[in-house]
Amino acid sequence: MALMYSKKMGRLSAVVALVTVAIGAPASADRRARTTVPPPRRPVIDLRRTAAAPGDQDPATALAEQLRAIWAGRALRRGTTAMYVVDAHTGEPLFAVHEDRPLNPASNVKLLSTATALHVLGPGWRYVTQLVGPAPDAAGTIAGDVYLYGAGDPTFGRRDLDRFAEELVALGIRRIDGGVAVSDLPIRDALAHPTLTVRVRGGAVGEPPIVDVEPALPIVEVVNAATTVRRRRRPPLSVSAEVVEAAGDARRLLVRVSGAVRPGHTRTARRRVSAGAWFTAHVLRAALVEAGIDVRGGVRTVDLDSYVAELAARGRLPIELARRATRPLGELIARVNKPSNNFLADRITATVGAARFGGPPSLDRGVDAMREWLRRAGVEPDEVVVDTGSGLSYNTRMSTRHIVRILRTAAGLRSALAPPAPEPAPIAGRLRAGGLIRPAASRGAKDDRAGAFVRSLAIAGVDGTLRRRYARSPLRGILRGKTGTLTSVIALAGLVEVGGREVAFAFVTNGHRHRRRNVVRFEHRRAAERILDFLRAAREAGGSGEPAPGAGGAVAAGDAAGANTTSPAASEAAAETADDDRAEDGGAAAETADDDRAENGGAEAETADEDGGAADGEANAPGAGADGAGADRADDGGAYAPDGRPHDAAAVDRRAADAARSAGPPRAVPQPSAAQ
Repeated sequence: MALMYSKKMGRLSAVVALVTVAIGAPASADRRARTTVPPPRRPVIDLRRTAAAPGDQDPATALAEQLRAIWAGRALRRGTTAMYVVDAHTGEPLFAVHEDRPLNPASNVKLLSTATALHVLGPGWRYVTQLVGPAPDAAGTIAGDVYLYGAGDPTFGRRDLDRFAEELVALGIRRIDGGVAVSDLPIRDALAHPTLTVRVRGGAVGEPPIVDVEPALPIVEVVNAATTVRRRRRPPLSVSAEVVEAAGDARRLLVRVSGAVRPGHTRTARRRVSAGAWFTAHVLRAALVEAGIDVRGGVRTVDLDSYVAELAARGRLPIELARRATRPLGELIARVNKPSNNFLADRITATVGAARFGGPPSLDRGVDAMREWLRRAGVEPDEVVVDTGSGLSYNTRMSTRHIVRILRTAAGLRSALAPPAPEPAPIAGRLRAGGLIRPAASRGAKDDRAGAFVRSLAIAGVDGTLRRRYARSPLRGILRGKTGTLTSVIALAGLVEVGGREVAFAFVTNGHRHRRRNVVRFEHRRAAERILDFLRAAREAGGSGEPAPGAGGAVAAGDAAGANTTSPAASEAAAETADDDRAEDGGAAAETADDDRAENGGAEAETADEDGGAADGEANAPGAGADGAGADRADDGGAYAPDGRPHDAAAVDRRAADAARSAGPPRAVPQPSAAQ
């Protein structure tokens, strides 16, 4: 009985097992299918085929679909990307997504600062640095001090001081009974880069290395605590330079060298001198002596008014002995925008502050002038956060709509909404009486602000930061634009013109991983190339390229927010181009000197200094890492949010996100208003 029961239970267990397998098999197969077979994808838009067949659909509709596909694709999924594309002349929107969201545009801020500089100063304005003093007598002797009087020239170098000495010799001046006087203003009367070059060369093992300082000035005192070792070991070589204050003008420049260096090895360090004007006056005095002029006095700091009063009390007045003028501002801003020179941008902005509001050059007042100019572009200053002229800041916030309005207004493609430019104010103590000293800067006869601004933009595949990135692009020689790069920030804004029709655009991506910056740049480039396709298709169609009513050509990208519509060919091309870019850039984390290094906040190459010196090793923004690393290492003295940005910047984004959620998904582009 027990045996029969066991057999029945065995058969029952086998049946149950078979049923279980039969029921479970489809579920297991279904799970495997879900893990191995990709889900259905939305129809892929072949961008090349769409661009090649403009007759199939309206060009504006095709452009909107192509840009929507790029924006919603896998490459731009990480982070936030805003796009705004308009007809440059009419302001008619062609494509928009997140166009009102405040993002960090990085060096696109230079569009605003250079437009403000052209507005306030004019393209013909020049920096002028003068050497003034009493008229020499028949024997070539100047009875008193000569005074170095500048205007904050950001290109003023040591070679210019040598030329001053040569000009005095050419005038027949053989002796100066006084010395060299200068103000104590940190920017106005100083070299653009008041730096010392310190070379440390290892000697015999166990002996101190040989230290050379250039320029060799009597005020320099070297304290050499370094040693020569057979093998490199810690502590590493350290070089510092500081001004040691003393009574009166008896200051010294103390250079300290410590650490270790190997025999025969030479290490070079460049250190900025904090008292720039005082240091510059000593360099000038040394140049005068080198040129054969007997300078009886030393260097003293005194303001210009007191200097003139001293001469007047002796019955003398100063005259101009030598001068150095820069190239016109219209050419200087090309040296800002094309290579994205942060140092030059901030110095010109400081000059604008002095010219607009008076006083010495000031970056803060220059930013005030930028905010004032925003009203000309139809932008309320309170809508924008900006604190530099270069954009080298994590506090900056503006939308792509703001950028396009700035671009169109500065390029003369949009009517300004403010009075004409004011006349420049005197720069910090300019003498007005009697015309004794010529104006330090003046407007040129030609006042083509818009033309100077457009010419300052980088040309794709030709110069500036767009030279290498667009060398193989159909946009070569057609796109004029401005790039922007910080850690987790990539921006591109510009103008594309074909057949008399012009499109203005701005693309800004925030929050991506820095190592994917080339991928983001490639997607921005693809978007700009689709604009070129649109303009060519519109020209071939013989129409304006504007969408017909209901055609949806100017539709925002809300209905494709989750679509992976990038074709495999496009993805492969993006990867290949990113590899090409990395190969061209040598694989360095900070890319070529004319783009990332200029925009990322590394040590500024001394492109503005015409003395031909190398970089001074100083970061060109408050808190930026002096080692040339990404700007995420910048320390503005505040706490950082988990994503690496200052808390106040994160708060701005949170407010923007809340506003976006309350407004719903991205919407259709509205009809342009009269102020567009």
